[in-house]
Amino acid sequence: MKFLRGACKYDGECHAVNSVWHHAACHWLKCTMTRKATSISFNIDSVEQECNYKGKCYKAGDKVKEGCSSKQCIIDKEKKVAYMSTVAGECAYNGKCYKAGDRVTEGCYTKQCFFDIEKRVTYMNIVDGGCKFNGKCMGVNMTWNSGCTEYTCRWYKNGFRHVFKQEVKQQKCRFQNDCVEEGAWRKYGCVDYECSIKTTDKAQYASMNPVTYACKDKNGNCLAINEEIEEDCSLYRCESQANSKFPQLERVGGGCKVNGVCKDENSVWTEESSCIDYMCEREKRSGNTIYMVQRPVKVGCRHDGVCRYNGEKWPLANRPCFQVECTVTNTPGSPHDFKRLLKTSPSGCVVNGICREYGYTNYVGCIQYKCQWDELRRMATYKYVKGGCKEYTTSNCHDVDAEWTEPYGKTTCLKMKCKKSGNSFTYDVGYLCQDADGYCVNPGQKFEALGYNGQRRTNCYCKQTGSHVSTVCSASHNY
Repeated sequence: MKFLRGACKYDGECHAVNSVWHHAACHWLKCTMTRKATSISFNIDSVEQECNYKGKCYKAGDKVKEGCSSKQCIIDKEKKVAYMSTVAGECAYNGKCYKAGDRVTEGCYTKQCFFDIEKRVTYMNIVDGGCKFNGKCMGVNMTWNSGCTEYTCRWYKNGFRHVFKQEVKQQKCRFQNDCVEEGAWRKYGCVDYECSIKTTDKAQYASMNPVTYACKDKNGNCLAINEEIEEDCSLYRCESQANSKFPQLERVGGGCKVNGVCKDENSVWTEESSCIDYMCEREKRSGNTIYMVQRPVKVGCRHDGVCRYNGEKWPLANRPCFQVECTVTNTPGSPHDFKRLLKTSPSGCVVNGICREYGYTNYVGCIQYKCQWDELRRMATYKYVKGGCKEYTTSNCHDVDAEWTEPYGKTTCLKMKCKKSGNSFTYDVGYLCQDADGYCVNPGQKFEALGYNGQRRTNCYCKQTGSHVSTVCSASHNY
């Protein structure tokens, strides 16, 4: 078979030998044929290539100035590529161009312009720096103090990444105006504190932590927990608190201080100026605190320099048969919640120049008088209560309507009955016989009578004649 003609196929189209066509921006291709003894081949060769840069074609060797750099078109025939390469570069930084080797200091950092010949690029990189602290730049590895912290400046590099870090070299605790090393103890008041340093991934924290606790008395002395002390009539104990680490000095007992004198618990004393008896008592108000209070337990009235108490009565010195009484009532809102009143009143009756108390009774003959309070007249009166009749032969008294007998002579008895007539008292009188032993005998009764010679006579009886009686014996003698 005889070869007649051929072509190069590219992107689905046939291109004749020696024809040239546009392949891409700034790139042309050509179809070539190679004849050998036994074969024929068709090749596509790059016959002309330019650099495509921002939509424009540049021939080999053409240069373009852009910003702080100069670029040149390079054709690599072996690799069949075209590209723009930086041939003379400067660093663009903050709107300015810097040549290779130029340095710029900004804040605590110094940057230098570099040109990488192999990569054909320029860049700014940090070549020196430090840590900024309170507006000052601290150099790398420099140390300084702020408060109780010692710092140093470290420089960490990772390629183009640079970190200047302020790190704590040594941390101490602040205690008042002093810096304390870790583990050291200091005392403030009655509490011991220890310096503790806590380290985390981000920082170190220093704190003075309380480790031992005590209570302080009014003189500034420290008391251990459960230790007791007496001050101003009170007993105090250093006690732990449920809601606090710090113990408190609690009042647990003691007494009351009155006018500079200590009064024991539960003791009672009288304040003469006010006539009030006080007791020293324990009062628990809140928590474990004990309060000692003086509480009035008895209130009286002061009269003529003497304290008198509720219900007490005493005579009025300048007024016979008159008394003064102290009355105390519980009245909230009054001083000490008590109200006191001195009340004057009659205490009895004056009888024959002598003051007699209420209830006093006396007899004048058989008339009884009594000292008593007249509510209507509001005064004490000594007046008649009751009367009676006096026996004829004795001083014995008998009430009204009372009946009695009494010997009258040696042979007769009187039978009496007391009567009241107006304001006087009289008798109803009757007669009875009298036996040998002096006993009275009713009319009609038999008995032994006493003769004139003093001898006893039997077989006698009492005979009544009208209102009179007579003794009749067996010998018919009348007595």
